[in-house]
Amino acid sequence: MMRNSSLRSFCFLSLFLLVAFLSSTISFSLDRQRFPGIWKMVCKPDQEIPSVLRGLFRNEREDKIILQLNPDNTFKQCNEDGQSWIVGCWEVNDDDKLVLALCRRYAGPDIVLEGGVQEDGFLRISGSVMKGKFMYPENHPSFFEQPLATQETIGSFTLDQYLASNSLLPSMAESPLVENQFKPSDFYGREFIMTVEPLKLK
Repeated sequence: MMRNSSLRSFCFLSLFLLVAFLSSTISFSLDRQRFPGIWKMVCKPDQEIPSVLRGLFRNEREDKIILQLNPDNTFKQCNEDGQSWIVGCWEVNDDDKLVLALCRRYAGPDIVLEGGVQEDGFLRISGSVMKGKFMYPENHPSFFEQPLATQETIGSFTLDQYLASNSLLPSMAESPLVENQFKPSDFYGREFIMTVEPLKLK
């Protein structure tokens, strides 16, 4: 009887560990460490946009907005020579959606962008641009649980990732258990040529 009980407990424990492993494997693709980097953003309005938001909703002839998402959960526009008001904080919420909240640096409504994640080599985000009033201050620990107390969708947006910060790290540095594949003598008397090409924006 006791043996059956121990076997049953072992089976339940094994099942629990298996489910936990599969869950971590599924969520790995949305590891928040993959989001810091350089992104191109395009916003399209669904209604008449007030002048204070014209910098966010640009027409076809204007330059695209280039955002830099930082590991400390902040972001800023990086193609305006430091003159842009498009700065804020970001997080991946419990629904695996990327949420960007613009800082209050102008007279107007609070702005939040929220979109689902797609992956095709690099990450792509598409979703809605919403205006309203922040529920909490931006530094509140529960800010991203419900960013806006009241909200109205005013447009849509897409974010395309061009460069991920973690792609610049050596893969071997992420796994200290991997032994070096080469020794210094392997490089004696050899010449190496490095070529650098700029990224081609889509």
